Amino acid sequence: MLIDASVSLIQAVTAFAAGLQRSRVTRYGQIWGWRDDYKKMERNWEEGQQDRIPYRNYIYGQHGFKNCEIDPRLRQKAPARMALSRVTEAMAVFETQDFYRAEFSQLTASDVKEVGTFAIKAESGETVSPAEVPEYVPIKRGKRMEKEPGFKRPPVENEAYMQYVDAKCGLYETAKEVSSKQAFSLDKDIICDRSSLVTLLEYVSDNLTSFLMPKGQHKNPVDLVKISKASDGKGLVMEHLLDVNRMKCFPYRGAWKRSEVSNHGTYTPAFRRLAYGDCKTKTLMITGLPQIAGSSAGEIDSFYRFVEFDMGGISFLVKTPAHAQKDGENVELAHKNWYYQNEVKAMTTYAKMLLGKVDRFVLALQRSGKIHQASDLQSVPDTGWWQPAC
Repeated sequence: MLIDASVSLIQAVTAFAAGLQRSRVTRYGQIWGWRDDYKKMERNWEEGQQDRIPYRNYIYGQHGFKNCEIDPRLRQKAPARMALSRVTEAMAVFETQDFYRAEFSQLTASDVKEVGTFAIKAESGETVSPAEVPEYVPIKRGKRMEKEPGFKRPPVENEAYMQYVDAKCGLYETAKEVSSKQAFSLDKDIICDRSSLVTLLEYVSDNLTSFLMPKGQHKNPVDLVKISKASDGKGLVMEHLLDVNRMKCFPYRGAWKRSEVSNHGTYTPAFRRLAYGDCKTKTLMITGLPQIAGSSAGEIDSFYRFVEFDMGGISFLVKTPAHAQKDGENVELAHKNWYYQNEVKAMTTYAKMLLGKVDRFVLALQRSGKIHQASDLQSVPDTGWWQPAC
């Protein structure tokens, strides 16, 4: 009996010491952010343990960092290239407060007129004009969407970067092709896409600095728009170059679906498919749950519109996306993560609606691809207010 008691006491002390040692290792892993994966043994115990390099899944300061700081996950990585070269001898230098001293111009929704539509076929890349914009179907909550693999960063080499920029710039050639079929004039002072105007408005309002700071781009040259002379016209052509999706260079590591690693892709193809009423084209997640298919089930045609207006004595011809239409109204589609819905700014959204002649704005809030809420807002004519669409 004494021997059994002494053996039990030794076992209890050993188990207590092992527990203390394990808790210390666990605490160390939680503090420094190293994944607490125990080295798995092979099937043959005598061959020993497998050597594994620990993966750091947490970096100190990544939660709660301010907009005036660089994202801790990007501090050890070089920022993406966003300019061909740095301008050393600028023709003119402006500060944001200089624009507030200029005389303001006025633009109302009734001044913006639609002059043409066209579509780009996903399979062949052919431009079709005029185009029939798809009908919008109200979105129901609870639907799951497939996430895209993400975007690649711009190339670093000069020649490759120039080819990357040239591939994005073809606005004037597209405008000439569409205008020849729908008979609207290209004799404008500025021919541009809507995203270039919105980016310049963000620069004037001094919102780009706080946006570029967390990505480490606040001190680097960043090309916003490309301005060139029209080949056979009098006006200037402005094409958008700032690509915020390609600035992100750290991967997303899902804790519960390790096989679906995404490099910050979007849900846009699946979301558009859902907004067009296609709920039957589905794929399966790694967990076996059905979801609305994205580009894996085939690309979707892209639709655009051309609008024109005069503002401040300058005539504009603007290319804007045409996502859908409902009862003769232009519908803009957008989605955002539920935990980052504060990034959807009211003034930026209103500028997009005004410059693109958008009547209804549909914003879907999702959590890990599952739609949590869909807000359908309709603009009130001659006012700056929105109301829920009936």
